[in-house]
Amino acid sequence: MGYKGYLTINDMGETHGFHTAILLNMTGEKWFVDVGFPLYTTIPIANALTISETEFHQYRATPLGENRYLIA
Repeated sequence: MGYKGYLTINDMGETHGFHTAILLNMTGEKWFVDVGFPLYTTIPIANALTISETEFHQYRATPLGENRYLIA
């Protein structure tokens, strides 16, 4: 499809390295995509809080440090 992306290994709660997701690089921006945990949208990843809203839920990506984010 022309997107560049890479697999990430993620923590879920107290479980470390338990879950995988994909980070896509589209037009110089990073987007979090997760089909294993039903997210109904992509979530932009930046050095500040980002929010994606759907009719079902509001998703937040909060930076926690270098290459670490809380997705909730």
